[in-house]
Amino acid sequence: MSQTGKAFSLLEVALEDVGAVCTPAELHGYLTAGLCVKTGGDTRRAVDALLDAYGVEANEGFITTLNALRELARKQLEDVNMSFMLMLPEETAGLAARAQALAHWTEAFLAGFGMQGGAINDEGFFEDLSQIAQLDTSTEFSEEDEQELIEISEYVRLGIISLYIDARPQKVQ
Repeated sequence: MSQTGKAFSLLEVALEDVGAVCTPAELHGYLTAGLCVKTGGDTRRAVDALLDAYGVEANEGFITTLNALRELARKQLEDVNMSFMLMLPEETAGLAARAQALAHWTEAFLAGFGMQGGAINDEGFFEDLSQIAQLDTSTEFSEEDEQELIEISEYVRLGIISLYIDARPQKVQ
């Protein structure tokens, strides 16, 4: 199991423990959005709003988990090796489940980005994210769809890294 897969499973349990109805993919997308906002976003306010929307009473342990998840995403986004990964289920979860998780991730990213005051500087990418958020996961999937899902996920991953880089002040060397 990959590191992202382990984190997905652990977060799934943590969300169950606090009675949340959102998925790890949604939560990760939402938290990542705050990192891609030029102002740095107000993650705490955004997370509080998210938890309120889902009626979750978060305990201190859950808040610590959220902060660790945000810090992991930040480190991955800053890694020169571009190690940032979308938090999606492992391949063993099946194509429909992974496609649905990708749709949830992008939908939550868009919501979090807007809520945290993000400015859209690449309308095409945000239009693509809107389309991805509406993926129809009720149809049968083929082997070709598997490759397309991988390509779409990679497109989103690289686009998010680009947004993060654009949101950070450039350091003069």
